Amino acid sequence: MSVSSSVIGAKRGQWPSEDACDGRELLTFGESRDMEETTMAAEFEVYKDKANEYRWRLQAGNNEEVADSGEGYKTKNSCLKGIEVVKRIAATAPINDLTD
Repeated sequence: MSVSSSVIGAKRGQWPSEDACDGRELLTFGESRDMEETTMAAEFEVYKDKANEYRWRLQAGNNEEVADSGEGYKTKNSCLKGIEVVKRIAATAPINDLTD
């Protein structure tokens, strides 16, 4: 799976301090600073690749792909289980900033 994100000053397994974020508010997965101004609903799409395997991608409300399965699944059920795993663990996943 490929997901891109970064937060300045985050260490593996820890949330960054307020100072490390330069006073910026931290948002959790799926949150928006102003819900009226920016509605970024996302959806998981399931599709078949050229090898006829199932894959998923997470599309943001602006139609930008923000994550994908990174691999093909032989069955649709396996693909759907992969989505459920991502949904379950992403909300509490720490940020690992490798830029330090």
